[in-house]
Amino acid sequence: MLLDSSTLTPLLKKLESKGLITRQRNSSDERNLFLKITKKGEKLIDKAAGISDIMRKELSIKKEDEKIVKDSIMNLLKVILSYREGENK
Repeated sequence: MLLDSSTLTPLLKKLESKGLITRQRNSSDERNLFLKITKKGEKLIDKAAGISDIMRKELSIKKEDEKIVKDSIMNLLKVILSYREGENK
């Protein structure tokens, strides 16, 4: 997700408090956390499934163009990640 743990932890705690996920520490390595989606969380997946169709319709984007936009965003993300990795060396 490309988020620091200081950003991700509050988000996960909020999802857990809403009953959407459960969190469990790995007993052999406390640094690792297992996440599991709950039944309530699974219902949101079904609800979210149609969002891209609604957005495409509202923004008048053709289905073929959606793939181009998605691929462009993914390529940009790869460039940003490679730049960040270069900074850490």
